[in-house]
Amino acid sequence: MRVRSLPDAPFGVEIELDCRAPLDPATGRELLSLLATHDLLVVRGGMSVHEQRHLCAALGRVLPQGPRVEINVDPPLPQPDVLTLSNEGGGALGNDELAWHLEFAYLPTPCAGLSLYAEDVAPGQVGTRFASGRLAHAALPAPLAARIDQLQGLFVAQFDAHRRATLARHRDHEVDPTFPRAVHPLVARHPVTGVRSLFVSHSQTDRVLGLSDTASEELLAELWSYSYRPDVVHEHRYEAGDCIVWDNINAQHARGACDPTRPRRLRRMLFGARAPWEEWPAAPAVDS
Repeated sequence: MRVRSLPDAPFGVEIELDCRAPLDPATGRELLSLLATHDLLVVRGGMSVHEQRHLCAALGRVLPQGPRVEINVDPPLPQPDVLTLSNEGGGALGNDELAWHLEFAYLPTPCAGLSLYAEDVAPGQVGTRFASGRLAHAALPAPLAARIDQLQGLFVAQFDAHRRATLARHRDHEVDPTFPRAVHPLVARHPVTGVRSLFVSHSQTDRVLGLSDTASEELLAELWSYSYRPDVVHEHRYEAGDCIVWDNINAQHARGACDPTRPRRLRRMLFGARAPWEEWPAAPAVDS
């Protein structure tokens, strides 16, 4: 496996790797270490769906991808482990701008990472932006880092909006009660490296627990000023055949609005410990 830094990027590495067969455990451990250390992996030159699955399987359990997550709602099984993100007919997400988020941070167990493969992306089409919480935390002043080290945040699923609600319309109060919520530390310790990462996102972190609304908003605004600094953000601009993998603990992601006149079709896989609906028990049966 050949590894080199991404040019003109504050984090991430490009790798050359043969994924035509399942990867051996030693290669998997090396990939996990690279991902945890550099946040983003890029493999170029084309990859079949089976090769992408081999790559993700070396990093964790390839997760089935179901519909929108709602408490006590189980999707019909089996669910596919591949999802197409497209701005054309038949794909998910369309052309909308997507605000900064950590995938499934509103669940007790967010996925460990994600992979996108560029099936058809027109030149100049919008890319995927990444912000390194690892680098953001390293840039915090020592007093601020010490202040937040034991604080927790409430993360809320916001399926119907791409922007954070104002303080006057507090997100937790306006989001459907069947949408999941989860509490996480504002500082995540990576299970592979032990390195601290700033774990707050603009579209999901509702508030800091134990603080007043005003104090919470002020602290989050201060933390976001480090989360989204230009020197910790990288946008991957796709060429057809690119496969990217990112760490969902160290890196959050976003995108601008797509150009609706040009194609952007990506193949998505997730890996981690649990699929979203596995966090919630099925609704109890009601006796007639």
